Amino acid sequence: MLMNNGFFTQKGRHERSRTASSKQRHYGRNFFAAVAAAFISAGVLFGVNVNAASERFISDDLPQAHSIGIRDVIEDDTSEDETFSPVTLNVTLSTGSHYNYLSAEEKILYEAIYKAVESGNYVKYKYLNNETEYDKHKYTFYTDSKPFAAKFASDKALGIAVNRAQEAVYYDHPDHVELYMCYVAYYGATKAKNNKYKSYIIMAAYADDSNFASYNASINNSLNTIVAAIKSSGATSTWSALNELKAHDYYCSTYSLEYDDSCYRAGNNGYFMYAHTAYGSLVKGKAVCDGYSTGFELILGRLGIPAMVITGDGGTKTSQGGHAWNIVNLDGNWYEADTTWDDGESVLRHDFFNKTTEEYANGILNNYHVRTSNTGYVGFRMPVARGNHWTYNYLAAGNYTKDTNIWIIGISAPAVQNIFQGSTSGLSVNVVPANATNKNMVLTSSNPSVVSVSGNTVTGVSVGNAVVTIKPADGGVATSCTVSVCAPIGTEISYSGSKYVITGLDTVSLSGSSAGTVNILSNISLNGKNYSVTAIADNAFKNNSKVKSITGGKNLTSIGSNAFYGCKKLASIKLMGAANLKSIGKKSFYKCSKLTKIELNSTKLSKVGSNAFSKIKNAAKVTIKASSKSRYNKVVKLLQKAGAKKASYKKK
Repeated sequence: MLMNNGFFTQKGRHERSRTASSKQRHYGRNFFAAVAAAFISAGVLFGVNVNAASERFISDDLPQAHSIGIRDVIEDDTSEDETFSPVTLNVTLSTGSHYNYLSAEEKILYEAIYKAVESGNYVKYKYLNNETEYDKHKYTFYTDSKPFAAKFASDKALGIAVNRAQEAVYYDHPDHVELYMCYVAYYGATKAKNNKYKSYIIMAAYADDSNFASYNASINNSLNTIVAAIKSSGATSTWSALNELKAHDYYCSTYSLEYDDSCYRAGNNGYFMYAHTAYGSLVKGKAVCDGYSTGFELILGRLGIPAMVITGDGGTKTSQGGHAWNIVNLDGNWYEADTTWDDGESVLRHDFFNKTTEEYANGILNNYHVRTSNTGYVGFRMPVARGNHWTYNYLAAGNYTKDTNIWIIGISAPAVQNIFQGSTSGLSVNVVPANATNKNMVLTSSNPSVVSVSGNTVTGVSVGNAVVTIKPADGGVATSCTVSVCAPIGTEISYSGSKYVITGLDTVSLSGSSAGTVNILSNISLNGKNYSVTAIADNAFKNNSKVKSITGGKNLTSIGSNAFYGCKKLASIKLMGAANLKSIGKKSFYKCSKLTKIELNSTKLSKVGSNAFSKIKNAAKVTIKASSKSRYNKVVKLLQKAGAKKASYKKK
């Protein structure tokens, strides 16, 4: 159900699109049932692995998405007073594992599709060409101040979301063929006078819906027969991996499942052929890749083995097309398996049995499985298969020791981590689960001249930023952290005409300026690294003959001793915005004889050093921003004790 080209039309329910892709063939006819049966009696199925490099593998057997009609928004004059509640259908939502890998918007579509189809609210097959039937089956699934389509950048993006939702619905319920055969024919929205929108879909059956119930029953009956046969071969072991192998070999050999080449040749014209479903694989014995995969998913489910269908691209490096296969969970670890490609023309293969995602991506027998994110497939979001314990060779050798390895399935790191130039530090990385067997990481730096990596540590080479990618040593999902290298403490720097001294990983103190107005900045930048200006250094402006006023200081926490000692032209201090100011050092404003206006924020101010305001102008006016009278009185006492006894005070 791939949407590669965003093909939409008002008459979309009768049209198809198709892109040029691989024309490889695979016929899935097996002649080794007797051989397989002999091995079954021995307690395990061993297929015949041959050098199949000369054989060709199917691709492009997962057709392009069925097109949907996008209707224009209609003004509805009759719905001004409606509450716009979605239509309530008499069906309980049922989801599965595939649902979990959809986006929030795709989940909404999934739920709408499931409820509409399972409640029977769709255009019946016999009315497929009857235009009047469609509006009878509008299902309003979303109400808001904007249409649901507004969540997407384009109609194509909406179509991709619909396709991903349609796939997930069916792959979660492969024993319900109606969830494949009923597709979104139209999407539309209605706008009322109160500017509210009702978004709706119209589902239609593209195969005879009178057969759906009997076909589902047939799937269940065949599934019972197939699973019973697999169990009779000895698949009652507690080893899920062994049961999976027996199921794989029975399905690809003894069962004599054939690849439906006629469906493949039909391309998108065969979109709604049953070869794409578990009915094709389990009942008719003829299927293409998604039929193979949904059938295998059902068989493994009956054997208690979690499995999902995964979709992406398959084929050679130069010729790829839509393809479906499975991922299987054994002992908590994921493996990839492709029964379509293992069902050889004349042999039973295990080349694609229980492989890792990396092995599939790197190619096997010169053919590749690619998880692509720019199509209607959702496989790229699904779990990465890293299991390397339950391989075919391991099982074929008669080994059944439980896999005790616990893989990392998630990692997190801070968005930014600061280190000093010349220092080495480990990154703060957390893994999920916390008891993972191997917690070692592989680190790579986007700029080794700024940040170098060795093992699990990083070293600050030069001031600047570099992105460090962090990936588990045994593979899997990666994350990243921006490592910001800071100059060493005590380093003097210049910024916008003022001088600063590095005081911490992300802090500096103002140490001097030649300007008459000292504007204490909140932050400064050095080589792409931001620093917060949190202090005025000791003696920073001592005996400065130019400074006349002081402003700013949003991040200021302290004013150092003698900071403005003897600044005879300093007339005003405006630090109302310095809510973080905690301390003023001794003699910081000593002998500032023209200082007549002082504005301070008292929120955190708790310490004023001796003689900090001695020998300022006697008529100085001090305004104190305080949250309470008691807070105001406390700061007044601190200032008076520090020398400002004759100043006048007021609270703001």
